[in-house]
Parts: sequence; structure tokens; C-alpha cells
Amino acid sequence: MGPEPAAGAAPLTRAGGHALVDGGRPLAWLVGGSLAVKLLLVWMVAAMPCSHDQCEYLELADGILAGRGLQVHDGYLWPPGYIGFLALCRGLFGADLTAPRLLQVLASTACVPLMFLIGRRLFDRRTGLAAAAAFAFYPNLVAFTHYFWPSTLYILWLLLAFHFLVRSHRVSPRDAVAAGLWLGVAALFKGQALYFAPLAAAWIAWCGGAGAREVEAAPVAESTPVPAAPGRLVVAALLVGATLVPVLPWTVRNALTYHRFLLLDATTGRNLYIGTNVPPPSNWDYGFDERRRVHGGRPRCADANVVDADRCETRNAIRFVLEHPGLTLARVPMKLADLLNPSSFLIRHARLGKYPHVFSRWEIILLTLMAAGAWMALAALGTAGLALLPRVPGRALVVTLLAYHLAVHVATFGMTRFRLPMVPFLVLFAAPLLTRPWGPLLAAAPAWRRAAALAGVMALVLLWASRWRQVFDVLIPA
Repeated sequence: MGPEPAAGAAPLTRAGGHALVDGGRPLAWLVGGSLAVKLLLVWMVAAMPCSHDQCEYLELADGILAGRGLQVHDGYLWPPGYIGFLALCRGLFGADLTAPRLLQVLASTACVPLMFLIGRRLFDRRTGLAAAAAFAFYPNLVAFTHYFWPSTLYILWLLLAFHFLVRSHRVSPRDAVAAGLWLGVAALFKGQALYFAPLAAAWIAWCGGAGAREVEAAPVAESTPVPAAPGRLVVAALLVGATLVPVLPWTVRNALTYHRFLLLDATTGRNLYIGTNVPPPSNWDYGFDERRRVHGGRPRCADANVVDADRCETRNAIRFVLEHPGLTLARVPMKLADLLNPSSFLIRHARLGKYPHVFSRWEIILLTLMAAGAWMALAALGTAGLALLPRVPGRALVVTLLAYHLAVHVATFGMTRFRLPMVPFLVLFAAPLLTRPWGPLLAAAPAWRRAAALAGVMALVLLWASRWRQVFDVLIPA
């Protein structure tokens, strides 16, 4: 019989309905409060038009309604999920932008009890409520419910997949299939989820699931691998196979349309073109106007077939990296700073006048302190929690997911919009530091864990310092 879960941790069970009831009145207030805030904002921004990529998503949705199918845009063939969602909304409710905003509000609000369930299972009830509260009112997550990017729906599908992966001590075949199906749905909205599936499968094969090594297994050093039993390999294969199920019909459509094998989307080459080129990578956050466009550098591939163009751009990017290894490595801190800097698209939209309301200088100051401060506190606490918390079920999977997202944007390019899927997983490991005293936690942590927590937070501080003037320029007297 294995050791008990970490002190204060709730047992990992399948009784999801009972666990939700355990949230009680506090969880109900959090769900209702989050819904009310988001609905109020939908009403306040009713007159806000789309801008940039948001308009392009809507135009592509109109193309589907007009019978042209999902078209190529600026060298990209995006995954069909979000554009199909917008097409469905416009087909049912017309061109008014309220309907998709309301549905995104509902999707975001549904994540609140899901965060409670996951936090409760990994830690305890108080931590689950703290995670739900942080998610419910995190400024940029709230703002994205009235923007037209796939992030809100993508996060819901990703959390559902994670929920099934950590709902019990070992991932069962049924849970692996459910997690894979939700990852496949997520991939139809953002392709990154598709390529995370093999990493999640490796996690299952390596340790069997959320608590197989960390909760149920006999005490072993954390670095000691557990041999992959055939049963775990089968479960891992089920996860990957289930992930492909929602995607394969689109793969068949691509083969019929482009006469090439294209599993999901054609975005890799264009993103690599932006991120691995002579000019610095683009950044569309506020304060980076000099980097709003890719200028100069190598010419873009001119292949008429979008699949061939994507492959051509990918080959050129790999060649560029091999020919310029020093420049490629030197730009890693820049890309990470772009991705993790204290700004956000909420700040960007307010500063660029995208909202119907014209913000005064003092309102911009308050908004900046709130939005940037929320991200800085979350990132620091989440990083520290990942390093300090002892024997946490599912931690290896969360670390893998976060490292995967960082690696994707080190290879391509970063901006604050791209980090949104990382937020709920940082919330899960920041929440315990909000619900328990730090003294005993620090005292119990080995020296190497304390050093890792300090190193991670200091790395964030250095990256933030490099973007301080762009984000907090409003605090500097004119």
C-alpha cells in the first residue's frame, strides 16, 4: 500500500458531482460573480468593433457561410474550430457580435467550477476555491471573453482534457479516451494541443498518471523512472488515438482540397518566417510599434499550394537557424520577454483606443497596475509553487505543458496573447501559496527546491525589467 497523499491534499476520486457540491455557497458565488462581471462587460462593449485578426476570423467565417469553405489567409490555413464557431453564430444570429461574446462568457464561466474540481483533487477544498476565484476574475481572461480569438474556448477544452488526466491516481483507458477527445477538439481551435498529446502520452507511459509515482507508488527518488508497463503503454496509445479522432475528418478534407497530406493546419512555416529571420520577430503588444511588421529578410515562399508554401517556409527557417545559430540563441531571451512581459491585450486595447470608452490617464494607470500586477503575481507564485510544493499529483504534466508552450514560442515568436493557455495551470500552483502559510512550506522544502523557486522568480523579474518602460510608461510624468 502506497504512502498517503501530500498533507492537506484531497483524495483523487471520480465523484465529480459530489466534489462540485463540496464547493458549496462560495463556489456558487464565484460562478455567479464571474458571470455577472463578464455579462456587464459584454453590454458595455456592445459597440466595440473587431480589429486586426479578429476581423479576419469573422471574414473567414462569412466565407464559410457564403459557400467558399475555409480559405487561406496571408499564407495561413488556420484550424477550423474557431472560425466554424463564428460561422455558426453568424448563421444562427446574424452579424451582431453579441452572440459569440455571450457564448464565450458561458465557456469561460464553465471553467470556474472546473478549476475548483482540479484544484480540489490536486490539493484540497480551500485551494480549489482559491484557484476558481483567481480564474474567475483574472483580468485578461475576462477581457478575452469579448475579443474574437480562440483562446477562451481553447482553454475550456484544454482544462477538460487535463481534468480527465488527473481525476484519479492512474489514468484509466476511459479517461485517456476522454482526455484525448478533448485534446482533439482543442486542436481544432489551436493546433498546439495536437502536438501536446504525445507528450501527455509519454507522461502516462512514464509514471502511469497523476499520482502513480507521487501518491500511490512506493517512495522513490523523484528522478527515478518507473518502468513503462504494457498496460500504461496501451493507455498512452489510446490517448493519442482519441486525439486524432476529431482531427482526421479535417485531414481528409485537406487531402481532397490540396492533394497533399496536411494533418491539421498550415501555420508553422509562416510563424517560423516571423520568428527566424533577419529582422527581429514581430510583437503586436502596446509599445512595440517598431516591431509590428516583418521587414526585409528572406523572401517569402511563393508556392501556390498552401501546404507546399508552409513546408517551404519551414525548410527555410531550419536553414536559417543552422546558418545563424548565434543570432537564434541571442533572440531566445527577447522572445521569452515578449511572451511573459507584464503587458496584456487588455492594456493594449485600452491604450490604442479599441474600447468605446475613452480611458483617462488615471484610468490607464489603474488598469495597468491591475492587469500587469495580476500577471506578475500569478507568474511568480505559480513558478514558486511548482518548485516548492512537495509530491504534487500531476505536477510533471503541468511542467511539461508549460515547457512545451515556452518552447513553441522560442522557436517561433512571442507576445502576451500567446501565453493565455498557460494561465490556468499557473493558477493551480499559485493557489496553494494563497491558502497555506509559507514558513512551514519553505522549511520543509529541500534546498534545491528553494533555489529553483528563487531562480525561476528572478528570471521572470529580469525579463519583466527589460519591458518595464513599454508597459509602465504611463507612470512616468510627461
